[in-house]
Amino acid sequence: MAITAYRVPCATAFVVLVATAGPLVGQISEFCTADGDESFTLGFDVKPSMVVHSDAVLDSTRGDLGLDGDATERAFSFSRTIATILETGGVASDAAAQEAFVQTMLDSFVGNGGKKLNTEAGIFMPFDERPEEQAELTAAQMLDDAGSRTMVPLAMFNRFDLAPETWSHCGEHRIVYGLKRPEPNTLLDRFLLIFEAMVPNPAPEQGERGCRRVTEFWAGLSGMSEAEQAAALSGFYYDGITGHADGDLAAFESGGTKIEPSPVVNFRNYGGDGNRGQVRANAFMRPEWQLREWLTQLTFDEAGPPLAFVSVTVKDNPLVELYKDDVSALEIGNVPAAVDLLHAQFVQALGVQIVPNLMPEGGQKHTLLNDELGNYDLGATPVTETEILLNTIALGNADKFNEFQSTSSGLAVDIPGQPLGEAVVQRQILDALGGAIGGGFPGQTGAVLLNRAGAASCQGCHETSVGTTIRAGGGDDVVWPAVAGRFVHVSEADRSLSPALENAFLPFRRYVMGRHLCTELQATEDPVPTALEDYKMMLSERGVDVRSVATSERYVSEVIGTYLSSVGRQARTTFDDGQSSGVAVAVNEAMSGLSRSQRETLRLTVARAIDAARAIERQTSGAFVETRRPH
Repeated sequence: MAITAYRVPCATAFVVLVATAGPLVGQISEFCTADGDESFTLGFDVKPSMVVHSDAVLDSTRGDLGLDGDATERAFSFSRTIATILETGGVASDAAAQEAFVQTMLDSFVGNGGKKLNTEAGIFMPFDERPEEQAELTAAQMLDDAGSRTMVPLAMFNRFDLAPETWSHCGEHRIVYGLKRPEPNTLLDRFLLIFEAMVPNPAPEQGERGCRRVTEFWAGLSGMSEAEQAAALSGFYYDGITGHADGDLAAFESGGTKIEPSPVVNFRNYGGDGNRGQVRANAFMRPEWQLREWLTQLTFDEAGPPLAFVSVTVKDNPLVELYKDDVSALEIGNVPAAVDLLHAQFVQALGVQIVPNLMPEGGQKHTLLNDELGNYDLGATPVTETEILLNTIALGNADKFNEFQSTSSGLAVDIPGQPLGEAVVQRQILDALGGAIGGGFPGQTGAVLLNRAGAASCQGCHETSVGTTIRAGGGDDVVWPAVAGRFVHVSEADRSLSPALENAFLPFRRYVMGRHLCTELQATEDPVPTALEDYKMMLSERGVDVRSVATSERYVSEVIGTYLSSVGRQARTTFDDGQSSGVAVAVNEAMSGLSRSQRETLRLTVARAIDAARAIERQTSGAFVETRRPH
């Protein structure tokens, strides 16, 4: 395998070991050493290959990296991320456009009447008015990198472990921002955003091997100085550069396949094209701490911003009232029959889908992770069966059960089975299921299953599940790990990480990526059908419209083009990677003269298509785990 030294377009030059020439025929990555037939040592560290949270990297400036613009602005500023999202949508990215875009997020906190319709469920769910966010946060301040209330980059995360078994994408790659505050120890006046970008597989026809460029980029960070890491991450997130030879930024050859670079920060990668990816918030502007979720989508609005943050349900956060026997409280403002139907469907899903997801111990992939753990020398960051369990518990429930907010503190905390004393739905059934599905650890009670359900949700993972029993018996009980640092996994005060991340989550993610890098990935002259192709064929045989299967081909372009054709318009709706003239420009040209109702119909058509595609993606098993946690 050829090893190439490469540079990124910045003031700091550096050398990284990456494979760029020739097919990877039966070879493992340079970042894995084979010690025997089935014994390996990983050649990269947890930090920075799984997370980067150092001040030196995240406070580096444009001037440090030789970038255009204000030399004093942070290289990973909130403004740069917002501007790049707009640019990849082919729309204006100046200061006014950035403020209008961010304002769509702030506007989502008010004017909804306290409820929002879950269209799949057919009922209104709580969606609290939170005027504090809109009053205390202004888009201009959030975007002003030199201001006193700007959004500061806190950490960058590699979530390759979220890749699907179809290998249509290479997991999520995230940036966490936190509100800079004059008084860092204030309990309230806190606001964090997590930009969770799905990164498409640059060569989906090669399956898992197509993601090797992404994983080797992250592994290669371990051999760099912090200045080099900053330069590399800037190129990866904003220019789509994972490494290139001789200054060739356009593409590289890998096994005869030309792979075009694509920025991580891209409006399509945050749900804009129907695949995985989203933006989440931890909102602390009032005593009720809530977690919320948005997608970045085209609006087709002639008068408003062409791109907007669109509020969606918080995934794997079922409406907590559904766990109760009595759901009459939900009938207020809803059709009682619709509430009863949803409740009945949830009870059924508990036994058929949700509880098995919460009990992964007997699953094939979970068993493989355990059985092969001894084959890997993980050095100072070991992984045990306990860490594997903590990382594989998931709800994986249908979106019709999810609400639009996950509340972690205040008067109405979203804890399954709480408050104590209230009847919990089918407790006897939960007790029976826990005892039957144990996967080597039978006898788990309904209470343990409810603890797992809480831990698998946003609010539980951050706060309310800490210290609760996740598995009883079989030796020492397993409890959900500590978060500390006032509810968050990355502190706004000093960028420190939670104990849960340090000890449980990050070592597991390194183990998962190590398994990939230590795998002999074959390349052939005539590629065999990929897992994605097999999956689409299976869905087609079941009558599913395979256009709604999320792929790197950006099927939403086809949805837009089909609608425009139906109203007598033709548009070039191909997404142009890395170009300033994207789909939005072509679509806006074709929409000239469309009526308001036609524009709204197009928006709804695209929204439904995105929802359908994302539902299929969520239901797809993970490449390494049966059910992928969305957070």
